[in-house]
Amino acid sequence: MSENGIEAVAVDMAEAAELQPDRSRILDAAAALAVLGDRETHFAQYVGEGRCREGRFKCDPDEHGNPQSLTYWQLKRKACPEAHALRDGSREQQKAAAKCAVRLWFSARRRCASAPSAGSDRIAGAFSGYGFGLYCGAPSSVARAHAWRVTRAKLAALTRKETTDGK
Repeated sequence: MSENGIEAVAVDMAEAAELQPDRSRILDAAAALAVLGDRETHFAQYVGEGRCREGRFKCDPDEHGNPQSLTYWQLKRKACPEAHALRDGSREQQKAAAKCAVRLWFSARRRCASAPSAGSDRIAGAFSGYGFGLYCGAPSSVARAHAWRVTRAKLAALTRKETTDGK
């Protein structure tokens, strides 16, 4: 298994989510990381290993074919300079990227909460803002918001079960 195997990814996502101040935000962050990683790269192993040129997901190549985004959450240099400064495909890069993805998603959720282009769905606005910067109304974000709600509900049910089971 690579240092970015699925177990390592799950741990890094949990660590990034647990930096949030309360249970609700932890669940929000964990669900966002899961949906973003799935929808951006389908958690393709080669992306996590820093080999974007090799597979279907090319990580936003520039005009010369060089990847501009990295990790499962497809973060550009401007959005996450700390991850770009680390070795491609390293566990440290993955951890930094997970933290950046959470920060960017919450920032987009705040920014898009009252944006007219987001309509009444601030979660769809958050996914749009994450992927498109200042634009909060991308139609593709509605499906991501639905996936987020399903994922968050499942995570909430799991954590309630752990609490009632005494874990």
